[in-house]
Amino acid sequence: TRIFVPMSPPLVIHIGYHKSGTTFLQREVFNRRELGFLLPSGPEMLAATEEFVNVEPVAFDPENARKRFQPLLEEAARDQLTPVISDERLSSIPESGRYHLPFVMNWLVETFGDFKVLLTIREQRSMAVALYRQAVRSGSPYGLQHFLGTGQEPDGWTSFWQPTFFEYSRVYDHLVATLGSPDRVCVLPLELLRVDRNEYLQRLFAFCDVPGGTVPDRRHNYGLRSATTEWLRLTNRLVIRNRLGPSQPWEVQVQAAVAGRMDTTIPKSIDDFVRRRWSRALDRRIGESYSESNAKLSEAIGLDLAKLGYPCATFSR
Repeated sequence: TRIFVPMSPPLVIHIGYHKSGTTFLQREVFNRRELGFLLPSGPEMLAATEEFVNVEPVAFDPENARKRFQPLLEEAARDQLTPVISDERLSSIPESGRYHLPFVMNWLVETFGDFKVLLTIREQRSMAVALYRQAVRSGSPYGLQHFLGTGQEPDGWTSFWQPTFFEYSRVYDHLVATLGSPDRVCVLPLELLRVDRNEYLQRLFAFCDVPGGTVPDRRHNYGLRSATTEWLRLTNRLVIRNRLGPSQPWEVQVQAAVAGRMDTTIPKSIDDFVRRRWSRALDRRIGESYSESNAKLSEAIGLDLAKLGYPCATFSR
């Protein structure tokens, strides 16, 4: 049993979800010392992916992982800043069908002992579309219905979208049970950032125990339009992406350039047609299935998700 010295200020680990404002937090908030944060920079931005996600499970070593982040923790303690590890892959990689949250949380506890977790979320239908767009941009040739699945797959077969992972109350309960206290878990919906930016930031600053301050109002990672995404999906069958680094073959670069040009010129009527087809697929697979989970989470975190556009069965303070 290892003995951990409590960190002051405590380490905050932002685990995602994907497509929930993570890039905004990483680029506009967590990397600003004047707000009270210290975030790994340069190559170390991907250290969490290497130590907790890409590592072959049998080879995981908490001592080596701790050493990787020791300079961050020491600098934060010296300068009285809140150290942050922000990597949405820690929660899972749903657009690729990779789900590993419980294992990663156990490894984080083994490595750091005492820390806080920030969970950022997004309304489930909107989340499904955003993840699908990302999957297509990453090379997937599958349509939205194939991505979502039907829920009737035979034993041994499954879809990329795992419905229970998006029952946010279930994930919240797991995080609280793992860390031992609801005070160590903060949930922030992307929709709150959009409709009440000040409340979103104040909740974040209070949870992270930082003074905070002014944050630039910038949006990041705009998704391609629906019709462009469908064109990209179809042409993905004609190109092969490099999975061993960011450099891509010329045909992938040409495909991306054409998609960017199409996105500004494709007729609205075609885009609306694709969006209606997507909406029918979302109705069949998701519908109102998350309303009870969303209501439970509303109660737990004291935030009315129904007012933010989440289907909720009930809500009461």
